[in-house]
Amino acid sequence: MMKATLGRRGVRRAAEIRELLRDEQRTAVDTRDPLVIRKMTDRYRAIDEVLEGLADDAPVDLWAAMVGVSQTARALGFTAWQVRQMIREGKLQARKVGNEWRIPLSAVL
Repeated sequence: MMKATLGRRGVRRAAEIRELLRDEQRTAVDTRDPLVIRKMTDRYRAIDEVLEGLADDAPVDLWAAMVGVSQTARALGFTAWQVRQMIREGKLQARKVGNEWRIPLSAVL
C-alpha cells in the first residue's frame, strides 16, 4: 500500500504510482494466466496515459487527476457502458464536464 509522502491526503509522486502498477504487473505475470496478464496490461496502459510526461518526482493529486470513461473501463476491466451504469448507480464517483463523465484517478487505482 502506498503511503503519503507529501503530507496531503490523496497526493502521491508519479514514481509511487508507477511502482504500484509495476508490482501489480509482476503479480499478474506470476499467475501465468493470459487473461489476467492482458487485463493488467490494459490497466497499466490506461493509467500510464494519465502519467505520461510527468517526472518521477512530480506530485499527482489523485482526486484532481481525472480520466475518461473509456480509460476507466480499460483500467478496471469493464466496458464503457458498465462504467456509465456504475456512475448512474452512484457506485463510481464521477463528475460531468461538458458532455463527458470524468472519474478521479483515485477511483481507478
